[in-house]
Amino acid sequence: MRRLSLLITSLSVFATTPVMACSDDYCEPEMTLTANQCGLSALPFLSPANDTRVNLALLLAEKGRFPLHAAEQDYPSSAPERVPFTIFSVLGQPQTAPTEEPPPPKAPALLAKLGIPDSRWQSELVERLGYGTGSPCQSNSAPSTTAFLEQLDVAELNLAEARALAGARLQLNGLCEGDTFPPLSSLPRTGIAGDFSRYLAAATAFYAGHYEESESLFQSLTSSTQPWLAETARYMLLRVPLNHAQVMATNEWGNFERAKLNMEQLKLALQRTDSYLAYYPQGRYAASANGLYRRIYWLMGDHERLAARYDADWRNDTALSLLAEVDDKIFVQQEDFYPRSMPELFLVNALRSQRATESEKPRPTADQLQKRINDTFGNTAPAWSGYLLASQRYFVDGNYALSLQATTLPAEPVLPMDITAFSTQILHGLSLASLQRWDDAEQHWRHLLEVEQDRLRTPLLQLALAMTLERADKLDTVFAPDSPVSNTVFRQPLLGIAPAPLLRTVMAGQHLPLDERKAAAVRLLRKDLTRARYTDFLTDLPLADALGPNDFSAPSRAVDNGAYDCPSLPDAVRTLETRPTSAQHLNCLGDYFREYSDHGYEAPRADLLGGSPDRFGSRDRSSLDLYRQVMADTTAPDNDRAYALYRALRCFATSGSNHCDTQDVPKAQRKRWYTQLKTRFGKTTWAQAQRVYW
Repeated sequence: MRRLSLLITSLSVFATTPVMACSDDYCEPEMTLTANQCGLSALPFLSPANDTRVNLALLLAEKGRFPLHAAEQDYPSSAPERVPFTIFSVLGQPQTAPTEEPPPPKAPALLAKLGIPDSRWQSELVERLGYGTGSPCQSNSAPSTTAFLEQLDVAELNLAEARALAGARLQLNGLCEGDTFPPLSSLPRTGIAGDFSRYLAAATAFYAGHYEESESLFQSLTSSTQPWLAETARYMLLRVPLNHAQVMATNEWGNFERAKLNMEQLKLALQRTDSYLAYYPQGRYAASANGLYRRIYWLMGDHERLAARYDADWRNDTALSLLAEVDDKIFVQQEDFYPRSMPELFLVNALRSQRATESEKPRPTADQLQKRINDTFGNTAPAWSGYLLASQRYFVDGNYALSLQATTLPAEPVLPMDITAFSTQILHGLSLASLQRWDDAEQHWRHLLEVEQDRLRTPLLQLALAMTLERADKLDTVFAPDSPVSNTVFRQPLLGIAPAPLLRTVMAGQHLPLDERKAAAVRLLRKDLTRARYTDFLTDLPLADALGPNDFSAPSRAVDNGAYDCPSLPDAVRTLETRPTSAQHLNCLGDYFREYSDHGYEAPRADLLGGSPDRFGSRDRSSLDLYRQVMADTTAPDNDRAYALYRALRCFATSGSNHCDTQDVPKAQRKRWYTQLKTRFGKTTWAQAQRVYW
C-alpha cells in the first residue's frame, strides 16, 4: 500500500511554492470591527478576529518585509455590499484560483534524438498521476525527470546507453512505495553511464522506501566526476534521513505522531543540510535545502531555531509563500508556539489564542498571558506587550473600563503611527463605544480621520465612525455634506434602518452618488408599501421617478400570477389608498412583494453595521401576510380567497421551507389550507391547479 502523508518531507511548502490557506474564500467578510467574521477578518489593525496571515503581514510590513496592498480609490457605489478588508485584497492575492489548468510539460528534444516516441512521455509523465505537496515521492515528477534527461543530453554517452537510461527514468516517474518498480539490470554498469545507472538505482530505492539501500548508493555517487550526479547525490543524502526519521511516525492513514520520530535521523539530516550548503552554497538545490532547515526544526519541535530561521529567511520575494507556510505549519498544527527569536510570531499566536472558538480549550487569562510574556522575554518585553494585555481585557475579559484604561493615549498621536500605536488607538475607540460613551467615541474617530492618511486604515476608521453614529442615533450625520464617512460602502447599509424623512433627504442629496440616492428610493418605496403607507408611496413615487427608471412604476415589471387580473402597481396602490381591504389588490400587492421584495433586505446581526433597530416604524408585511389577510376575509370574493390560498401554499413549494418570509407554519396548518382550497373553493381555477401541499 502506498503510504501518503501531509507531514512527510514537503519540498515546496518549506521552500518556494505559495499556498494560501482557506479563509474568506467562500464568503464575504462582514461590516464589523470586533466579531469573528465569516472566514476570519482582514482588518488593518492587530485583532484576534483577524486571519493570522493578516496580523503577521501587518507587523512585517513595517520592517519592509511584506508588501501590503490598499485600494487606489474609494470603493465604487455599484458595489455597496463589498467590504474593503479581505485577505485577498490586503495580501495582494487573487480571490479565486485560475480556472484553466497549466499546460502539460513538453517532451524534451532528447527523446526524439533517441527515437523514443512522444507517446511514452504522454503516458508516463503526463497521464500517470504523481504526488502532490506533502508526499515523500512528490519530487518524482516531470521536472526531476526532465533534469535527468537534460544531463543525459550533455553527457558523452553512446546512443544505446542514453536510450536505455532515458527509458528507465521515464518508467520510474510518478512511482512510490507500494508500486511495482521497473528492473534496472540491463542498464550500463561502467563509466559515466554506470554512474547514471547507480543514480537510478538510488532513486528507485529512495522512492520505494528502502532508505538504507538508497543511502549507500547515493554515498557512492558523491565522488562522481559528473557534476550534476555528485551534487544531486549529496542533496538526496539529506533527504534520506529526513524521510527515514518519519517512517514510524506516520501510519498507513497518514496520521502523524511526533513522539515516534527518529531524532537521530533528524540530527543526521540537519548535519547533511549543513554539508550540502557548505559544498554548494549557490547550488541548484540551495533554496530547497534552506527551506528544509525549517522543516527539520519544525519536526524537532525546536521553536527558537525555527523562529530564527523564519526571521532570517523572510524577504519580500518569499513573503507570500512563507506566510502560507507559517499559517499551516505553526498556527494550524502547532498551537503552543511562543518564540523569543521572532517576536512577531509570539504576538500573532497570542492574539490567536484570544479568539472565541468552539474548542473546549480555554482562552488564557490576563495573568497567564503576562507570565508567558515574562518567561519568554524577561525584562526586555516588546513594545507591543501592553497592547496585547489590553486586547486581552477587551476581547477575552470583556472588561471595557480596564481596556480603556490600558489604552490611555497622548493628546496627539505620534505620526506616522506604527501598527501597535494605530491598533491601540482602535482599541481605545472600541472601548469607548462598548461603554456607550458615544460622544467621546465619535470625537476619537473623527480626530483619527483628520490625522491618518493611510489608504488601508482610513476605510476602517470610516466604518468605526459610521457604527458609532448609528448606535448614537445620529444617522443624519452620516449622510450630511460634511460627513467624514465619504465611502458609500459604509453608508448604504444604514439606509435599511433609516426613517422615512432621512431617506427622502438622501434622495434629494446632490452631494451623494446617484446609486446611493436610488438605493434610498428603493428602501423608502418598499417600506411605504410593506407598512401600508399608501398615500406616502404615491407621494414618494414621483421623487423616485425623477432619479431614473425603477421597478415600482415600470409597467414592464409584471409578476407571474397566471390568469389572475392585476392592474399596474401604482394603480393597485391607488385603490388600496381608498379601499385598504380590497382582496384583489391585496393579492396583487402580495404578488409584487413575492417577486421583488420578500427576503430582499434581511436585517444584519446586532454587532454589524446597520444592525441596530429600524427607525422607519410599523411592522413589515410580506406577501404571505397579505395572502393570509385575504384568506381570513369572509366577505372577499371566492376567486380572490382561492387565489390567496393557492399562493400561500406555494410559499412552501417543493421543500416545505417558507420562501416568502420567516413565519413557521406547521405542516398540519398547510394541510388545512389545502383542504379548504379543494373543498370550499374546489370549483375555482386555483383549486384545480393546486394538486399537492408541502
